Amino acid sequence: MSKVKRTPQKERGTYKYFDANGKVVDELKPAERGVSELDIYELHQRDDREIYYTMKAHHGIRTNKEKATIRAWVPVFIEQFKLDHNGIEPTKDAVEDAVMKEFPMVEVFSFNAVDSFSHAEDKSDLLFKTYLEEQSKKLTDPRVEELLELMEKLTDNQRWLIQKVFYEGVSQTDVAAELGITKQAVQNRLNKIYARLRNLFDK
Repeated sequence: MSKVKRTPQKERGTYKYFDANGKVVDELKPAERGVSELDIYELHQRDDREIYYTMKAHHGIRTNKEKATIRAWVPVFIEQFKLDHNGIEPTKDAVEDAVMKEFPMVEVFSFNAVDSFSHAEDKSDLLFKTYLEEQSKKLTDPRVEELLELMEKLTDNQRWLIQKVFYEGVSQTDVAAELGITKQAVQNRLNKIYARLRNLFDK
């Protein structure tokens, strides 16, 4: 039975297996049946990863890298939308829908949870085969790859600004203070970057 919440730290000295009704059917203890403390630790770590990826699939959890990529993509989408719709800006819902379309959050099941384990030791051929199939389907969005490549064509100062605002999450106000300019000047620089990326996309 898959776990849906993390095991409390005080209960991690052993590892329990539960049936579909939540009843303990087996319990692994250190120094018994060839089980080590490291084995138990790794089992709990695997559960933690499985819970994380399950929550990610069902509740919209994204990594900081994913969030930064999306934040960099949204302004480009908005500018392109305005070009395609006579200057009309997209609604918040339209932007959110576009994000979900470009960066879908698909069901990942539990195969990600065992990503760091040695599958050569896995006795389940079916699990390993399914895991490999699942990994082969993880195709990176070509537009994301293109965006990252195009960002290399920006100036050092432009890349620095993108790094600060989108990847480090520094506010425009704080960036302005660091550079000794106004917040509007920072926004103007970002607008130039968006325009530059849009032009590169169109080539």
